[in-house]
Amino acid sequence: MPLSSGFLAGFDLGKPAPSQADFGLLVGLSQQHVSRLIAAGVLVEGASLREWVRAYTQRLRDTAADRARQSSPELQRERLGLLRARAEGLRMRNAERMAELAPVAVMDALLVKTGARIA
Repeated sequence: MPLSSGFLAGFDLGKPAPSQADFGLLVGLSQQHVSRLIAAGVLVEGASLREWVRAYTQRLRDTAADRARQSSPELQRERLGLLRARAEGLRMRNAERMAELAPVAVMDALLVKTGARIA
């Protein structure tokens, strides 16, 4: 979509950035989060909208790169273990739904009834 149409029609990338709330609306942040970015020096008051967008997207790229660097082999093993546990849980729920397994409460009630008949 060209910058001159739709939602972006009211924004001029070369002019000073709009209000914190408007910038937040543009990039999907709350006004409070934009304020924190200014306080942290990520966004500079008085800068153009173009500079704010570039600074914010650079912050996103830097954050993603940091996460990738922090992905140690141990963390990767933990994630893999978590994925395996989730998959096993799904398999168990599916098996229960297909009546391959019976819930413990149902089996307990059945055994109590059977035991009462025998006694």
